[in-house]
Amino acid sequence: MGFGQASGRYLARSTAFRARECRRFANAALDALPGEAHDRLCDDLRRNFFGSPLSELVVGLALQGLGASQLRYEVPLPTGRALDWAATWPDGSVYVEVATPVINASAGSDLSRNEALAEVVRRTIPPGWRMWLMEVPALGPNDSKAPLRQALAATVSSLPANPPPDYQRNVIMEVAGGPLMMSILPARPEGGPTIEIYPAVGYMDNAFVRIEDAVRDKREQARAADHPVLLAIRGTLGTHLEAYDIALYGRTVAMAAPGGSIYATRFDPTGILATPGTQQPTIAGVLAMPEIGVAGSSEPVLYTHRRFTGSLPEDLLRLEHRLMGETGIMSVPATATALGWVPWARGSE
Repeated sequence: MGFGQASGRYLARSTAFRARECRRFANAALDALPGEAHDRLCDDLRRNFFGSPLSELVVGLALQGLGASQLRYEVPLPTGRALDWAATWPDGSVYVEVATPVINASAGSDLSRNEALAEVVRRTIPPGWRMWLMEVPALGPNDSKAPLRQALAATVSSLPANPPPDYQRNVIMEVAGGPLMMSILPARPEGGPTIEIYPAVGYMDNAFVRIEDAVRDKREQARAADHPVLLAIRGTLGTHLEAYDIALYGRTVAMAAPGGSIYATRFDPTGILATPGTQQPTIAGVLAMPEIGVAGSSEPVLYTHRRFTGSLPEDLLRLEHRLMGETGIMSVPATATALGWVPWARGSE
Protein backbone atom coordinates (compact mmCIF):
# COMPACT_ATOMS: atom_id res chain seq x y z
CA MET A 1 0.00 0.00 0.00
CA GLY A 2 1.56 3.27 -1.07
CA PHE A 3 1.42 6.77 0.37
CA GLY A 4 -1.26 7.90 -2.05
CA GLN A 5 -3.58 5.00 -1.23
CA ALA A 6 -3.20 5.35 2.50
CA SER A 7 -3.48 9.12 2.67
CA GLY A 8 -5.92 10.09 -0.07
CA ARG A 9 -2.97 11.28 -2.17
CA TYR A 10 -1.31 14.06 -0.27
CA LEU A 11 -1.09 17.26 -2.34
CA ALA A 12 -3.37 15.60 -4.89
CA ARG A 13 -4.80 18.95 -5.97
CA SER A 14 -1.37 20.29 -6.89
CA THR A 15 0.23 19.55 -10.26
CA ALA A 16 3.40 21.49 -9.38
CA PHE A 17 6.67 19.68 -9.98
CA ARG A 18 7.53 19.69 -6.28
CA ALA A 19 4.21 18.15 -5.30
CA ARG A 20 4.54 15.39 -7.92
CA GLU A 21 8.05 14.56 -6.73
CA CYS A 22 6.89 14.42 -3.10
CA ARG A 23 4.12 11.99 -4.01
CA ARG A 24 6.43 9.84 -6.10
CA PHE A 25 9.10 9.65 -3.41
CA ALA A 26 6.64 8.95 -0.60
CA ASN A 27 4.95 6.12 -2.51
CA ALA A 28 8.23 4.46 -3.47
CA ALA A 29 9.71 4.87 0.02
CA LEU A 30 6.69 3.54 1.88
CA ASP A 31 6.41 0.55 -0.45
CA ALA A 32 9.97 -0.36 0.58
CA LEU A 33 9.25 -0.25 4.33
CA PRO A 34 7.37 -2.74 6.54
CA GLY A 35 3.60 -2.55 6.16
CA GLU A 36 3.01 -1.82 9.86
CA ALA A 37 4.59 1.62 9.43
CA HIS A 38 2.50 2.69 6.43
CA ASP A 39 -0.68 4.03 7.97
CA ARG A 40 0.97 5.87 10.85
CA LEU A 41 3.67 7.41 8.70
CA CYS A 42 1.13 8.39 6.04
CA ASP A 43 -1.04 10.20 8.57
CA ASP A 44 1.99 12.04 9.93
CA LEU A 45 3.25 12.93 6.46
CA ARG A 46 -0.11 14.48 5.61
CA ARG A 47 0.21 16.79 8.61
CA ASN A 48 3.89 17.71 8.31
CA PHE A 49 5.55 16.27 5.23
CA PHE A 50 8.92 17.99 5.48
CA GLY A 51 9.34 17.72 9.26
CA SER A 52 9.86 14.77 11.60
CA PRO A 53 7.84 12.25 9.52
CA LEU A 54 10.17 12.68 6.54
CA SER A 55 13.15 12.18 8.87
CA GLU A 56 11.67 8.95 10.24
CA LEU A 57 10.91 7.75 6.72
CA VAL A 58 14.47 8.27 5.47
CA VAL A 59 16.05 6.79 8.60
CA GLY A 60 13.93 3.67 8.10
CA LEU A 61 15.18 3.45 4.52
CA ALA A 62 18.77 3.80 5.74
CA LEU A 63 18.38 0.96 8.25
CA GLN A 64 16.84 -1.23 5.58
CA GLY A 65 19.64 -0.30 3.19
CA LEU A 66 22.16 -1.47 5.79
CA GLY A 67 20.62 -4.93 5.65
CA ALA A 68 18.41 -5.04 8.74
CA SER A 69 16.62 -8.39 8.64
CA GLN A 70 13.75 -7.05 10.75
CA LEU A 71 12.50 -3.49 11.08
CA ARG A 72 9.73 -2.42 13.47
CA TYR A 73 8.20 1.03 13.83
CA GLU A 74 7.26 2.87 17.05
CA VAL A 75 8.41 0.12 19.38
CA PRO A 76 7.20 0.42 23.02
CA LEU A 77 9.61 0.13 25.98
CA PRO A 78 8.80 -1.15 29.50
CA THR A 79 8.60 2.48 30.67
CA GLY A 80 5.59 3.06 28.40
CA ARG A 81 7.59 5.27 26.06
CA ALA A 82 8.32 4.30 22.47
CA LEU A 83 11.25 4.62 20.10
CA ASP A 84 10.89 5.19 16.36
CA TRP A 85 12.65 2.13 14.98
CA ALA A 86 13.91 -1.24 16.20
CA ALA A 87 16.34 -2.80 13.72
CA THR A 88 17.66 -6.36 13.92
CA TRP A 89 20.61 -8.00 12.20
CA PRO A 90 21.90 -11.56 12.64
CA ASP A 91 24.58 -10.26 15.03
CA GLY A 92 22.53 -7.84 17.10
CA SER A 93 19.77 -5.27 17.43
CA VAL A 94 19.50 -1.54 18.06
CA TYR A 95 16.80 1.02 18.67
CA VAL A 96 16.94 4.22 16.66
CA GLU A 97 15.13 7.34 17.81
CA VAL A 98 14.88 10.17 15.28
CA ALA A 99 15.36 13.83 16.21
CA THR A 100 14.62 16.77 13.93
CA PRO A 101 15.85 19.81 15.87
CA VAL A 102 14.99 23.30 14.70
CA ILE A 103 18.35 24.66 13.52
CA ASN A 104 18.92 28.24 12.36
CA ALA A 105 15.18 28.89 12.32
CA SER A 106 15.34 32.56 11.35
CA ALA A 107 17.65 31.85 8.42
CA GLY A 108 15.36 29.06 7.27
CA SER A 109 12.42 31.46 7.25
CA ASP A 110 14.45 34.00 5.27
CA LEU A 111 15.50 31.37 2.74
CA SER A 112 11.91 30.17 2.29
CA ARG A 113 10.74 33.75 1.79
CA ASN A 114 13.52 34.46 -0.70
CA GLU A 115 12.79 31.29 -2.65
CA ALA A 116 9.10 32.21 -2.94
CA LEU A 117 10.03 35.67 -4.23
CA ALA A 118 12.66 34.22 -6.56
CA GLU A 119 9.90 32.10 -8.08
CA VAL A 120 7.94 35.29 -8.83
CA VAL A 121 11.04 36.66 -10.55
CA ARG A 122 11.68 33.42 -12.44
CA ARG A 123 8.20 33.43 -13.97
CA THR A 124 8.74 36.97 -15.22
CA ILE A 125 12.05 36.43 -17.00
CA PRO A 126 11.47 35.98 -20.75
CA PRO A 127 13.17 33.20 -22.72
CA GLY A 128 16.76 33.94 -23.71
CA TRP A 129 17.72 35.69 -20.47
CA ARG A 130 19.26 34.82 -17.10
CA MET A 131 19.53 36.77 -13.88
CA TRP A 132 21.70 37.46 -10.87
CA LEU A 133 19.33 38.19 -8.02
CA MET A 134 21.16 40.01 -5.20
CA GLU A 135 18.33 41.31 -3.04
CA VAL A 136 14.54 40.91 -2.93
CA PRO A 137 12.02 42.93 -0.92
CA ALA A 138 10.96 41.61 2.46
CA LEU A 139 7.52 40.40 1.44
CA GLY A 140 5.79 37.80 3.58
CA PRO A 141 3.51 35.03 2.29
CA ASN A 142 0.39 37.19 2.82
CA ASP A 143 1.81 40.37 1.29
CA SER A 144 0.76 41.37 -2.22
CA LYS A 145 3.31 40.53 -4.91
CA ALA A 146 1.58 42.74 -7.50
CA PRO A 147 3.97 45.72 -7.13
CA LEU A 148 6.94 43.38 -7.54
CA ARG A 149 5.43 41.79 -10.65
CA GLN A 150 4.67 45.20 -12.14
CA ALA A 151 8.22 46.45 -11.54
CA LEU A 152 9.67 43.30 -13.09
CA ALA A 153 7.36 43.46 -16.10
CA ALA A 154 8.34 47.09 -16.76
CA THR A 155 12.03 46.17 -16.57
CA VAL A 156 11.99 43.13 -18.87
CA SER A 157 9.70 44.83 -21.41
CA SER A 158 12.52 47.18 -22.40
CA LEU A 159 15.19 44.51 -22.88
CA PRO A 160 16.76 44.52 -26.37
CA ALA A 161 15.67 41.88 -28.86
CA ASN A 162 19.23 40.97 -29.94
CA PRO A 163 21.62 41.83 -27.10
CA PRO A 164 25.39 41.50 -27.53
CA PRO A 165 27.01 38.63 -25.58
CA ASP A 166 28.44 41.03 -22.97
CA TYR A 167 25.14 42.86 -22.36
CA GLN A 168 24.23 43.38 -18.70
CA ARG A 169 21.49 45.51 -17.20
CA ASN A 170 21.88 46.32 -13.51
CA VAL A 171 18.61 47.10 -11.75
CA ILE A 172 18.16 48.77 -8.36
CA MET A 173 14.66 49.91 -7.48
CA GLU A 174 12.44 50.41 -4.47
CA VAL A 175 9.21 48.43 -4.40
CA ALA A 176 6.74 47.65 -1.64
CA GLY A 177 8.67 45.76 1.03
CA GLY A 178 12.12 47.10 0.23
CA PRO A 179 14.77 47.19 -2.51
CA LEU A 180 15.03 44.90 -5.52
CA MET A 181 18.60 44.48 -6.79
CA MET A 182 19.42 42.31 -9.79
CA SER A 183 21.43 42.02 -12.98
CA ILE A 184 19.88 40.73 -16.23
CA LEU A 185 22.12 39.01 -18.77
CA PRO A 186 21.64 37.00 -21.98
CA ALA A 187 21.17 33.27 -21.41
CA ARG A 188 24.27 31.13 -21.79
CA PRO A 189 24.51 29.33 -25.15
CA GLU A 190 25.09 26.04 -23.36
CA GLY A 191 22.02 26.55 -21.19
CA GLY A 192 21.80 26.74 -17.42
CA PRO A 193 19.53 27.97 -14.62
CA THR A 194 17.42 31.07 -15.15
CA ILE A 195 18.55 32.52 -11.80
CA GLU A 196 22.27 31.95 -11.26
CA ILE A 197 22.78 33.95 -8.05
CA TYR A 198 20.35 34.08 -5.15
CA PRO A 199 20.15 36.61 -2.29
CA ALA A 200 22.50 35.78 0.58
CA VAL A 201 21.14 35.10 4.07
CA GLY A 202 23.26 35.91 7.12
CA TYR A 203 22.91 34.07 10.41
CA MET A 204 24.77 32.86 13.50
CA ASP A 205 24.96 29.08 13.24
CA ASN A 206 23.42 27.35 16.28
CA ALA A 207 23.62 23.81 14.86
CA PHE A 208 26.01 22.36 17.43
CA VAL A 209 23.92 23.72 20.32
CA ARG A 210 20.72 22.23 18.92
CA ILE A 211 22.41 18.87 18.24
CA GLU A 212 23.66 18.72 21.83
CA ASP A 213 20.18 19.63 23.10
CA ALA A 214 18.66 16.84 21.01
CA VAL A 215 20.81 14.20 22.74
CA ARG A 216 20.05 15.62 26.16
CA ASP A 217 16.31 15.80 25.46
CA LYS A 218 16.08 12.16 24.33
CA ARG A 219 17.89 10.54 27.26
CA GLU A 220 14.82 9.96 29.39
CA GLN A 221 12.89 8.50 26.47
CA ALA A 222 15.66 5.92 25.86
CA ARG A 223 15.90 4.61 29.42
CA ALA A 224 15.21 0.91 30.09
CA ALA A 225 15.89 -0.11 26.48
CA ASP A 226 17.13 -3.70 26.20
CA HIS A 227 19.33 -2.94 23.16
CA PRO A 228 21.71 -0.05 22.41
CA VAL A 229 19.90 3.16 21.50
CA LEU A 230 21.17 5.35 18.67
CA LEU A 231 19.82 8.82 18.05
CA ALA A 232 19.51 9.82 14.38
CA ILE A 233 19.82 13.62 14.23
CA ARG A 234 18.80 15.52 11.13
CA GLY A 235 20.55 18.74 10.20
CA THR A 236 19.30 21.59 8.06
CA LEU A 237 20.39 24.67 6.13
CA GLY A 238 23.84 23.47 5.17
CA THR A 239 24.67 21.77 8.47
CA HIS A 240 28.18 20.31 8.30
CA LEU A 241 29.70 17.37 10.16
CA GLU A 242 31.88 19.85 12.04
CA ALA A 243 28.78 20.88 13.98
CA TYR A 244 28.24 17.25 15.03
CA ASP A 245 31.94 16.94 15.93
CA ILE A 246 31.72 19.94 18.26
CA ALA A 247 28.39 18.99 19.83
CA LEU A 248 29.16 15.32 20.32
CA TYR A 249 32.92 15.21 21.03
CA GLY A 250 34.42 18.70 21.38
CA ARG A 251 36.69 21.08 19.55
CA THR A 252 40.33 21.91 18.94
CA VAL A 253 41.50 25.01 20.80
CA ALA A 254 44.48 27.09 19.66
CA MET A 255 46.71 28.81 22.23
CA ALA A 256 48.18 32.12 21.09
CA ALA A 257 51.05 34.21 22.40
CA PRO A 258 50.51 37.93 23.18
CA GLY A 259 51.64 38.82 19.66
CA GLY A 260 48.99 36.57 18.13
CA SER A 261 51.19 33.66 17.03
CA ILE A 262 49.84 30.19 17.82
CA TYR A 263 52.27 28.16 19.89
CA ALA A 264 50.15 25.07 20.67
CA THR A 265 46.77 23.42 20.16
CA ARG A 266 44.76 21.04 22.29
CA PHE A 267 41.51 19.15 21.95
CA ASP A 268 38.84 19.96 24.55
CA PRO A 269 36.48 16.95 24.95
CA THR A 270 33.46 19.07 25.85
CA GLY A 271 30.91 17.21 23.67
CA ILE A 272 27.92 15.42 25.11
CA LEU A 273 29.21 11.99 23.98
CA ALA A 274 32.68 12.66 25.41
CA THR A 275 31.82 12.74 29.12
CA PRO A 276 34.12 10.40 31.11
CA GLY A 277 33.04 7.79 33.64
CA THR A 278 32.37 4.08 34.00
CA GLN A 279 28.59 3.85 33.69
CA GLN A 280 27.13 2.77 30.38
CA PRO A 281 25.45 5.70 28.59
CA THR A 282 21.73 5.81 27.89
CA ILE A 283 22.40 6.95 24.32
CA ALA A 284 25.04 4.64 22.81
CA GLY A 285 25.70 6.89 19.85
CA VAL A 286 24.40 9.19 17.15
CA LEU A 287 23.69 8.75 13.46
CA ALA A 288 24.48 12.14 11.98
CA MET A 289 22.38 12.96 8.92
CA PRO A 290 23.22 16.53 7.90
CA GLU A 291 20.75 16.58 5.00
CA ILE A 292 17.44 14.78 4.56
CA GLY A 293 15.16 15.56 1.64
CA VAL A 294 12.91 14.27 -1.09
CA ALA A 295 15.52 14.67 -3.83
CA GLY A 296 18.34 13.04 -1.83
CA SER A 297 19.86 12.64 1.61
CA SER A 298 23.36 12.46 3.02
CA GLU A 299 24.76 9.14 4.17
CA PRO A 300 24.59 8.58 7.93
CA VAL A 301 27.78 8.98 9.93
CA LEU A 302 28.03 6.96 13.15
CA TYR A 303 29.33 8.58 16.35
CA THR A 304 29.64 6.33 19.43
CA HIS A 305 29.66 7.48 23.04
CA ARG A 306 33.05 7.54 24.71
CA ARG A 307 31.73 5.29 27.52
CA PHE A 308 29.90 2.80 25.31
CA THR A 309 31.58 -0.60 25.63
CA GLY A 310 28.81 -2.74 24.16
CA SER A 311 28.62 -4.08 20.64
CA LEU A 312 26.78 -2.85 17.58
CA PRO A 313 25.81 -4.88 14.50
CA GLU A 314 28.70 -5.13 12.08
CA ASP A 315 26.66 -3.62 9.25
CA LEU A 316 26.25 -0.38 11.23
CA LEU A 317 30.01 -0.19 11.71
CA ARG A 318 30.42 -0.17 7.93
CA LEU A 319 29.19 3.42 7.91
CA GLU A 320 31.73 6.19 8.35
CA HIS A 321 32.47 5.87 12.07
CA ARG A 322 33.79 8.72 14.21
CA LEU A 323 35.21 7.97 17.64
CA MET A 324 36.60 9.94 20.57
CA GLY A 325 40.34 9.20 20.75
CA GLU A 326 42.97 10.16 23.30
CA THR A 327 43.97 13.30 21.42
CA GLY A 328 40.86 14.09 19.42
CA ILE A 329 38.38 12.72 16.91
CA MET A 330 39.25 9.67 14.83
CA SER A 331 37.39 8.76 11.66
CA VAL A 332 37.07 5.31 10.10
CA PRO A 333 36.01 5.57 6.43
CA ALA A 334 32.77 3.99 5.26
CA THR A 335 32.82 0.62 3.53
CA ALA A 336 29.11 0.59 2.68
CA THR A 337 26.27 2.96 1.84
CA ALA A 338 22.89 3.05 3.54
CA LEU A 339 20.93 5.07 0.98
CA GLY A 340 22.53 4.19 -2.35
CA TRP A 341 19.62 1.89 -3.15
CA VAL A 342 16.81 4.38 -2.44
CA PRO A 343 14.52 5.29 -5.38
CA TRP A 344 14.85 9.06 -5.02
CA ALA A 345 12.21 11.06 -6.88
CA ARG A 346 12.88 11.23 -10.59
CA GLY A 347 11.21 10.75 -13.97
CA SER A 348 7.62 11.52 -14.84
CA GLU A 349 4.47 10.59 -12.97
